[in-house]
Amino acid sequence: MSLPRAMVPILVLGLFTAVLQTPDAHAQTEVCSSVYTHDQLFGDMNQVDRFLGDLDIKGAKRKLSDTRRSLRCIDQIVQPSYLARFGRQMALIFFFDQDEDATRRWGLLARYSDASYPWASEHPSDHPYREQVETSDDPILGGPRSASLAPPTKGGIFMNGHLLTRPEAPAEVPMFMQVADKKGIVIASFWQDGARFPEVVLGPAGPEPAPPKWWTGSTPAPAPAVVSVEPDEPTPRGEPEPGEKPRVVADAEGDVRVDKPPRERREKPERTRPEPTGGGGIPMGRVAVSGGLLAASGTFAILAAISHGALWDAETTDDLASIRSRTNVFGMTSGIAALAAVGVGVTVLLEEDGLGLGIAGRF
Repeated sequence: MSLPRAMVPILVLGLFTAVLQTPDAHAQTEVCSSVYTHDQLFGDMNQVDRFLGDLDIKGAKRKLSDTRRSLRCIDQIVQPSYLARFGRQMALIFFFDQDEDATRRWGLLARYSDASYPWASEHPSDHPYREQVETSDDPILGGPRSASLAPPTKGGIFMNGHLLTRPEAPAEVPMFMQVADKKGIVIASFWQDGARFPEVVLGPAGPEPAPPKWWTGSTPAPAPAVVSVEPDEPTPRGEPEPGEKPRVVADAEGDVRVDKPPRERREKPERTRPEPTGGGGIPMGRVAVSGGLLAASGTFAILAAISHGALWDAETTDDLASIRSRTNVFGMTSGIAALAAVGVGVTVLLEEDGLGLGIAGRF
């Protein structure tokens, strides 16, 4: 019994995505029960625009979520301009949610899919959403250093609708990956988080795979102007010198990290004491403060004594309570001033002896 030709891509896609559904795979995949076409993608994005025009944000979110899942069943290599439009719509939804990181990541998907995709008239150059997307910095390129891509024989691996020849991708950006066989039939489509390539599309390190003869689109995928490590370069060794740009270093297992140059050491200025000192190095300012506090303590002690003497002249109970209260205030103030004077004096003596002990406080 022969199968209808239209069912072959669906069955192959189901088998391939089943392989991708392993615990170690980073791509999100699902088995497709039917194909998804560019016409359907175009209609779904138009529906999202209608939801946004009606300010139905929840409806737009639901439709975009469904479209994101449906894209994994698309029957052809995705058109970069379609994916750019989808990325812009996703970024706009996250902009409404005030999620700056997600807005940046989905905006970068649109940039890497089709940087020339025009902006809608409702998003002029000074629109906050457009400014946030356009001013996002390009992330570094990452990927396994000790591996190369392993497409099907005479087939190819595609990222955002562009042929990919090296396992490199911008970090932390959602990437739409596709695998096509020797006839150009898409046998797998999946979303990938940045440069986290699943092992099923990787092989041992080797030369770049040749582009398939049936492919007439861009090759290789347009790469942003970012720091990267070429596959034929030796692994950088040693530490970067101060002033160098950050660089990507891959270890023997293919894990990628970013080495940042060390910061230049700056000599700390020696601390100086602005206070005037005497001939022996004694801080005269603190000595003066200590003397002033002692004088204040003596003054309040005298006032407390005078107030206490007035107790004998009290004629009523209210007079007696008032005199006692005033006497207590004068006495407490005198004591506090005396303690403060002693504290400042001790600080001066300790610092003069070179013990390095400082006492500070507020009253």
